[in-house]
Amino acid sequence: MGDGPDRDAAEQKSIASSCDATSASRKVDNVADILRGSDLFLLPSETESFGLAALEAMACAVPVVATAVGGVPEVVVHGETGFLTPKGDVDAMIAHSLRLLRDGALQRACATLPRAGRSSSRPTASCRATSSVRGVLRD
Repeated sequence: MGDGPDRDAAEQKSIASSCDATSASRKVDNVADILRGSDLFLLPSETESFGLAALEAMACAVPVVATAVGGVPEVVVHGETGFLTPKGDVDAMIAHSLRLLRDGALQRACATLPRAGRSSSRPTASCRATSSVRGVLRD
């Protein structure tokens, strides 16, 4: 969902693999609606300044599995609001994703912490900013 420099290549790969996910790669206006219908948000970025996309997912009660790059570790608390993986570690991202998808209680816990505004085991930007992002996504 969204746009970026790799969009054309991703669309071509999707079409070539007979798994046409191109509709998901277009820019959309109803991001919150799409996020609220998701079980999991993957952010496999190699670089990321702040992690706003992860924060938006968390504001919609969607657990996040992301690479630990840039400001993402300030937003996602490993094991509490989602999971962080080293850049390029696809196997770890798959393992954490499957763990969340198979363990409903863990999935709910990761989704609930930022929405409830509760503090995690360490101070992060996520608890302070999630309620602000929720307000923007509602508008």
